[in-house]
Amino acid sequence: MPTNRSNRGTLTPDKARAIIKASNKFTILFRLLEEFKALGDKALLFSHSIDTHNLLYSLAITLGFKVLRLDGTVHFQQRQEDLVEFNRGVYDIYLVSTKAGGVGLNLQCANRVIILDNDYSPAWEQQAIGRSYRMGQEKEVFVYRLLAEGSVETKILGEKELKMHLSDVVVDHIWEKRIVHSVGTDHRAVWEPAHKVRVPSVIGNAGKWRRRDLVLDKVAAR
Repeated sequence: MPTNRSNRGTLTPDKARAIIKASNKFTILFRLLEEFKALGDKALLFSHSIDTHNLLYSLAITLGFKVLRLDGTVHFQQRQEDLVEFNRGVYDIYLVSTKAGGVGLNLQCANRVIILDNDYSPAWEQQAIGRSYRMGQEKEVFVYRLLAEGSVETKILGEKELKMHLSDVVVDHIWEKRIVHSVGTDHRAVWEPAHKVRVPSVIGNAGKWRRRDLVLDKVAAR
């Protein structure tokens, strides 16, 4: 496992680029990271998997990014020191475990948040996204959720959205009445959430995103 302070990855640059090219998700991810770095924006990259952390860390370090990582293997004192350094703007990417680092962190230096993989619990991701929305944040925050369309990830996203909608209705009472109809003596009401945003995929739907995020415009056009 690479250490938190390693200055180089275990891969050659050519091997790292070959691995990235073999995955559409990684291709989009590293295009985004390159654009963030060019702008001077800092990124939080969230993943559930330690194995994925290890690979991403090696790829990013090999390609010249300055990276910190936070997962269950990082001791508390090291974590506190890393938080201070990241908020000083020294590093490009903070690679964070969604569960180990999704709560209790103030990372207002970062204004780009990437959710690399999906989980059935929406609470972890909402907490993770909130790490950038802290006191002292001076930039607009952008959140990117990367999905492999047509895979199990889309099913997970659908079930996660359903849980969020149920929470809106049951806990927060956020709902609106859409249709009320009756058949004979069977009176039924159909309810739907008051807010639901369907996010178009980057590939093939770039027009729907145009001018919302200039970085995404540039990446989608490549």
